[in-house]
Amino acid sequence: MVVPLKTLKMIAIGMGPVVLGSGIFFKWRTEQNFMKQGFYEASIKAIMQYPPIVDPLGPPVKFMRVNLGKTGINRTDGVSAHVAIPVTGTKTKGTFYSWCSKEDVYSGWEVDKIDLEINDRRRTVYINPKAKDRYQPTEIDDEELK
Repeated sequence: MVVPLKTLKMIAIGMGPVVLGSGIFFKWRTEQNFMKQGFYEASIKAIMQYPPIVDPLGPPVKFMRVNLGKTGINRTDGVSAHVAIPVTGTKTKGTFYSWCSKEDVYSGWEVDKIDLEINDRRRTVYINPKAKDRYQPTEIDDEELK
């Protein structure tokens, strides 16, 4: 059985949007599931409870979608996590970098460190007193980030 080339073209044209739409949907769904994880929620809560973190951006702060394509930054292994959260405020936009950990897979997440990057300058804005021995403050200017 030979299928005419015209029929194959029509099938390809019809299936293209379906495949593209499915890819976009699954990427969005994966990002939503990632943002429902305990480490992400603990990071947002810590950021919002500490006004000096939010002040440079200008309240109110809006949290944007996490880019899961940056696998070197946004990752978790079950007991530790590192996430970059893009944010915008009334003054400027930036990125929060959050390191979280938990004792074991059954305990809750604790935020260990939060860095804020604005205008290619990153600095530490919070270190959990329980994690001071594991983390050092960050002070990076634009030349070092590139």
